[in-house]
Amino acid sequence: MAAEKRGGMAIFSGFMLLLGLLLPGSSFSPAVGGESTIITGDRLVYYDEKRTAEITGRVRIVRGKATLTSQRLKAFLDEEGDLVSAEARGGVRIDFAEEDIRAEAESVDYLVQEKKVVLSGEPQVWRKKSKISGKRITIIIKEEEER
Repeated sequence: MAAEKRGGMAIFSGFMLLLGLLLPGSSFSPAVGGESTIITGDRLVYYDEKRTAEITGRVRIVRGKATLTSQRLKAFLDEEGDLVSAEARGGVRIDFAEEDIRAEAESVDYLVQEKKVVLSGEPQVWRKKSKISGKRITIIIKEEEER
C-alpha cells in the first residue's frame, strides 16, 4: 500500500524542517539561522559544468539536533548555485531529535521547486509511537506562512 501525506500534518512538520539540513533556502550553507550545517563523507566531487555535487561513503549531515545519513548524496544546482534537487541513496536515515521523528528508506528525493520529498525503497517514518510505511511516501512541504 503506497502512503501519501499532504499538508501541514503535525507528524511531518519537524521532519520537513529536517530536510532543511541540505539547503534551508536553497544553496549549501555552512550556517543558517545561527546553526552550522556540518556535512561529512568519504569523498566529495563537484562537477562545475553539470552543476552537481556528489558526496559518497558514510555521508552525514548534521544541523542542530537534526541528522541525515546515507551512503551517497547528490545535489543538483542551478546557475546561481541554488539547490534544484537532491538525492540521498543507500540506507538513508533521517533523525529529528527535537520532534522525536525518524525516517528510513533506501532513497530520498528532495524536489525544491515542487516542494516535495519522496521516500522510496521500503520507506518508514516514526514519530513517538506512530509509524507509517508503504512502497513510497510523498511529503508535500508547506511554507512557514502557510501553516
